[in-house]
Amino acid sequence: MQLEKDGTYQDLDCSALDLAGAELDGATFTNCRFAGSRLRGASLRDCRFERCTFFDSEHDQAAEFAYADLAGAMFTACDLSMANMTQILAYDVQFERCQMQGVELTGADFSMPIASRTPMISARFDGCNMSYADLSNTNLSGAVLSGCRLIEGLLSNCDLSNTDLRHSDLSNISGQALCLSGADLRGATFNNLDPRQLDLSGTRMLAEQVGYLLGPLGIELEDSDA
Repeated sequence: MQLEKDGTYQDLDCSALDLAGAELDGATFTNCRFAGSRLRGASLRDCRFERCTFFDSEHDQAAEFAYADLAGAMFTACDLSMANMTQILAYDVQFERCQMQGVELTGADFSMPIASRTPMISARFDGCNMSYADLSNTNLSGAVLSGCRLIEGLLSNCDLSNTDLRHSDLSNISGQALCLSGADLRGATFNNLDPRQLDLSGTRMLAEQVGYLLGPLGIELEDSDA
């Protein structure tokens, strides 16, 4: 099967296809199947994927994107469950309403590819299910992860400073050296953010959420009339 840059593809079955190192910049895929496909090191800059499936639950086959270039790529309503996206280059990547349970994003690089003392990060995850995802060793400072499910997520050495996490579910997340300074947590759900172990300076949240930070400290709030 020959796929090309800037091509337009619909209802294509690319399951278990070896596309390692392929150059597909600017291509558009709609309702295509990539379960078990190998996209390792592929160039997918500015690609568009809409309603595409990268996971076959029946045969437990997921796609591999390790070391691929996804800068400017956009995924809309796709199933990326269990996908291996370690070490991807992904400045300005966008995921919208995607299933991303168990996706592995360890070491993903969301920064602009220019030398800078302070990396410029751009990534957007809107309304995605990222339960059990591994975001260890990633810098998502200033990124958008609004309305996402990050239940049981692994976030060791993850930088979420100044990140938009509004209305996201952070229940039972785990990870050492997680940074949430300046993050917007308004409307987010969380149950184990320990202020003794996390940098929460400048974090924004609603007044009714503050009580959830006191639980790990053993503090119980009572009404003033009690």
